[in-house]
Amino acid sequence: LKELAKDIWHRPWREERRSDWRRWLALAANSDVPMMKNAAKTIGKRLYGILNAMRHSVSNGNAEALNSKIRLLRIKA
Repeated sequence: LKELAKDIWHRPWREERRSDWRRWLALAANSDVPMMKNAAKTIGKRLYGILNAMRHSVSNGNAEALNSKIRLLRIKA
């Protein structure tokens, strides 16, 4: 399941990605692995944002990196 999610994430954007994620969510929710069920629940709640990130190829990674540097500077100060 983990590899399937990674594969879906790296596929080029098309409307079918929505149904790909929904199929993955169903598989993960029915898994016997508690962490997969938890991941399915979290991804299901945030699916709208995940699809937008895939559609527009955007990430908040740069903002998170800057926040980490600011936190580090505060700790050192």
